[in-house]
Amino acid sequence: MPDSNAVRRPARRAGFAVLALAWALSFAAAAAEPARKCVVSAPQRSSAPGASHELAISVNVFAGTRWAPDAVRGAVAESARLLAQCGIDLARIQMCVVDAPPRYRFYSTPVSRELLRKLPVAK
Repeated sequence: MPDSNAVRRPARRAGFAVLALAWALSFAAAAAEPARKCVVSAPQRSSAPGASHELAISVNVFAGTRWAPDAVRGAVAESARLLAQCGIDLARIQMCVVDAPPRYRFYSTPVSRELLRKLPVAK
């Protein structure tokens, strides 16, 4: 008759291995959560003499994509010149770089909403 302790030892080791794997995966999942780093700047005031409105804009860019933050800043600066023609002065720019798993980079309404729930974004 086999020793009952001899049968329990491998099962106990397997149980510990499963717990250790679950613990390690929980850390990996936490590391995959989206993160956001922001810089707020005051742009050069547009040449909108007597501007009737001011606009504070928040721009989010995914890290590791072709949309480099410098290119986006250039696009925002260009838009400031267009807005000035309408009497709108760009008062503040918040540029945020979002580091998130690739699944958030493909625009789908449910996935986008999930990302927005996880990140504190300006509305």
